[in-house]
Amino acid sequence: DCEFEEQNINKRLNAKNLFPELKSIIAIGVPYGEGYKFPQVSKKGLLSVSSHGEDYHKTVNSLLVELAEEIMHHIEFKFLPCVDTTFLIDKEICRSAGIGNYGKNSLLINKNNGSFMNLGYLLTDIEIPADTIIEEDICGTCSLCVKSCPNSAIFENGGINSKRCVSYLTQTKNYIPMEYRENMG
Repeated sequence: DCEFEEQNINKRLNAKNLFPELKSIIAIGVPYGEGYKFPQVSKKGLLSVSSHGEDYHKTVNSLLVELAEEIMHHIEFKFLPCVDTTFLIDKEICRSAGIGNYGKNSLLINKNNGSFMNLGYLLTDIEIPADTIIEEDICGTCSLCVKSCPNSAIFENGGINSKRCVSYLTQTKNYIPMEYRENMG
């Protein structure tokens, strides 16, 4: 129920609404943050490691275009790169491509990178065999995200209260309730 997301779920689940020629989707998860050290500054405001440095939208989009150009050495095709900029549900597209499965924090998680991935995909007009969807419970008994969430937005059963989530609060154009501000750093 975020004001910056398309509310029509049927539209969000059908990539042909964006790319009518769609036959296959090539998805990637680009890892970030390994070995990252937060800068020592006195200013407040803690943001995700993915927000430090170059805009991930540009970085992942460039990687997708490079990938498409490499594939074009073998076959001509139409494509549309997407990086968190369309009405489509990026996490579901990448989950369906076998990149990971949903964790208790509602993020896509895989065994190599956890949730520290920026997601992107190419909508294409070529037929490509589908990868296997990861169905296993990726979190098991781990509840670190539930315990670490500064505004208690993550529930043990995997649900999220998006109105408490720091990611949502840093993107909303609405007033941020005082009770959540202090926990945002």
